[in-house]
Amino acid sequence: MPKFELTILVALALLVFFLVGWISSRIFQNINQIKNLDENEISELNGELLEAEEERDQTIAYVKNREKELTNQLGQVKAELNAAMDGLGAARREASELRKRLTREH
Repeated sequence: MPKFELTILVALALLVFFLVGWISSRIFQNINQIKNLDENEISELNGELLEAEEERDQTIAYVKNREKELTNQLGQVKAELNAAMDGLGAARREASELRKRLTREH
């Protein structure tokens, strides 16, 4: 292989390795961008995260409590509905008996 072809091949290989290294470096910098934040920003973000977690916990507790209340109300409504349906059934039976008595008497 002549020296010129070898020189071109080595130059292209070095260029490819340089480009791969440069691209890897940029990707690594983007991934580790959090390291560039100063401590104040990090503590500020940490405080906001804690507040968000507390708010989330409070919301979850509220939703569970509300779900329990609504479940109890639903149970009460179902019990009232069953009682009303039983009363309605009894009233219909009584009305039917009264109609039969009236038709017998006439």
